[in-house]
Amino acid sequence: EIRFFADFMTDSYGDHKNFEAITGIFISNLVQKSYDAGHNNFKFGTNNKDHFGYNIKGTTGNPLIITMQENNGWKVGHGAKNTKFNIGINNGKVLCHYLTNSSLNIKINNGSWIGTNSTNSTFNIEENNGNYIGFDPGWPSTTSKQCVFESINKETLDSLYVENTYSTLKRQNYFNLIQPQPLLAVKQLFTPQAEEIPYTPKKK
Repeated sequence: EIRFFADFMTDSYGDHKNFEAITGIFISNLVQKSYDAGHNNFKFGTNNKDHFGYNIKGTTGNPLIITMQENNGWKVGHGAKNTKFNIGINNGKVLCHYLTNSSLNIKINNGSWIGTNSTNSTFNIEENNGNYIGFDPGWPSTTSKQCVFESINKETLDSLYVENTYSTLKRQNYFNLIQPQPLLAVKQLFTPQAEEIPYTPKKK
């Protein structure tokens, strides 16, 4: 119902100059209230709204989960805590700043300024075509702390190596290369297994 409402608002008022920011925060409040009422696993198609997911909060044992096929919004997930964002394609900038005890999973990232000022969170990006993951070169103090950056692709992890900023990123965080293992039969269910191997990003 929240997704249908978001689509209706976009179709009806999408041309208004303040639509993106105001609507993104309003829908975030709807998601939070729905989660507080016992619902979870919120699914959206394409998000074009800025500030969507602003300051939403789950709990340690039951993170608030948002899945979207594509994100084009600005400052999405800003200040979220105990959450899990799953994004197919990210084209948005300033994504998941100030994330706490959360996770962000992206299949293809084309955006920049991802996850700066975050703590105790995990960032899993399969393919990275953007810039500034976990740090802002103009503001070294915004570098994430105690976070895990992981990927199935070495190229993605290597893209995190940026002169003059990587040393701080490496000192305060962890990097893992995910290597899928053969499927194992467990109680008649085939469960994909994966091994996390510590990795050091390399200069291109």
